[in-house]
Amino acid sequence: MRKLILALAFVFLLTGCQSGQNAKTEDKKNGNVATEQNNNEKENSKTDESNKDDLSESKDNKADATITVSPEEAVKKFNDKYPGVKIDEFSFGKENMTYCYEINGFDDDSEYEFEIDATDGTILKDNKELDNTADKTAINLDFISEIQPLIDKSLSEAGSEYHLDSYSIDFEKTGNFNKLDIELENSKGQDIEFEYNLDTKELIKKDM
Repeated sequence: MRKLILALAFVFLLTGCQSGQNAKTEDKKNGNVATEQNNNEKENSKTDESNKDDLSESKDNKADATITVSPEEAVKKFNDKYPGVKIDEFSFGKENMTYCYEINGFDDDSEYEFEIDATDGTILKDNKELDNTADKTAINLDFISEIQPLIDKSLSEAGSEYHLDSYSIDFEKTGNFNKLDIELENSKGQDIEFEYNLDTKELIKKDM
């Protein structure tokens, strides 16, 4: 009888050990599964971030694409399309992640709005609208070729951390001169604006 009791106790002991071992094995498996899931989530997160970076980089590359169309070529495109139409404003800047030239023109009874992609010459906008243009004054297009030296001067004064953001030319009626506005920007979003009298190349105003 005593031997029987000892035998049963030994069987129960083995069964308990086996159950404990199975529980540990199961816990280990569950731990491995959880670790694998965490690793997968981390990898997916990295992939998502990488995709976002690629998209952002793609947009930046479009915005910083090489300018292949000069201001003079942009004006020629407009004049070829609308000979005899005067230009009262010429500007350069970024729109929808693309650098472009915008030309505003007029004749006796209409206004014209013309946009050209500065990276490939594509015409982005071409509008004509009937309007009273009696108060419009044309700019002197000879000054188009004199923009770059003043941009370089402004960049030199602002410092190497700044780059060209935009510029525009229009006619300042109060002072009776062609005015050039230049806006520079740095990586922090800070900007500096320079205003020049294009007729004399004099710096009129500098805003920071």
